[in-house]
Amino acid sequence: MAIGESGEVITAAPPILYDIVVSAGSVRLVIDWESERGWAKKYGQALAAAEWIALRPRPGAGLPPVLVALGAGRRWIITTRVYRESGRGVRVYGIGWQTTVGGRNIKSILWTYTDGSVELSESPGHVRGGIAPIL
Repeated sequence: MAIGESGEVITAAPPILYDIVVSAGSVRLVIDWESERGWAKKYGQALAAAEWIALRPRPGAGLPPVLVALGAGRRWIITTRVYRESGRGVRVYGIGWQTTVGGRNIKSILWTYTDGSVELSESPGHVRGGIAPIL
């Protein structure tokens, strides 16, 4: 079960199609965020020290890998959201960073859709009707 952006319950949420790969110096972790609850807290030190984090597609997913490098003074954003579309759950994946500049929170997030398209924005285009009509 998942909760959609507008608070509706989506009973048949789609499966996670990516694993998270974290590179922090000589340490490389592969995290199954679907089955490993509390992974952000468990791997907090590695995430804080990470030079890059990637979304690695699971076998057969047919999706592109997505990698984000982190600059100084930035914090990671790794998320997945489920939206209702035509009566079914649609999952999008977000990976990026945020930082505070002049008291404002600035975000840069790459959103990956299950059709393989990728969007750079603070929130996924699904909220604005999707990106497919633009392309």
